[in-house]
Amino acid sequence: MLYNKYVTVVIILLIVVYTLKIKLMLQSIEGIYKDGKIELTETPTGINTARVIVTFLDANASINLSSRGINEEQAANLRARLQCFAQDWDQPEMEVYDAL
Repeated sequence: MLYNKYVTVVIILLIVVYTLKIKLMLQSIEGIYKDGKIELTETPTGINTARVIVTFLDANASINLSSRGINEEQAANLRARLQCFAQDWDQPEMEVYDAL
C-alpha cells in the first residue's frame, strides 16, 4: 500500500513539474497572416525552435489596450495624433506595403 502512495505522489509531482515547464515556455506574440505566411510583430525571446499554435482572430476585433498599459486618456491622445495618417493609410496604393 505504501508503494502505491509513493508512486501516486511521484506521478503527481511529475505532472506538476511538466505543467510548470509548459507554463514557463508559453509566449504570446501578435502577428499578421497573409498569403500563407505569418509575420510576427516582435521576436520571441529565448526561443530558437518551437512548436506553435496559431489562433486566427476576427479582423474587426478590438485590442485590449489596458492589458498593454494604455489607459483611455492615452488611447484618445494616440488616436488624435495618428489621425493625420489615416487618409494616407486608407489609400488603395498603400496596399503595396502590406507585402513587406
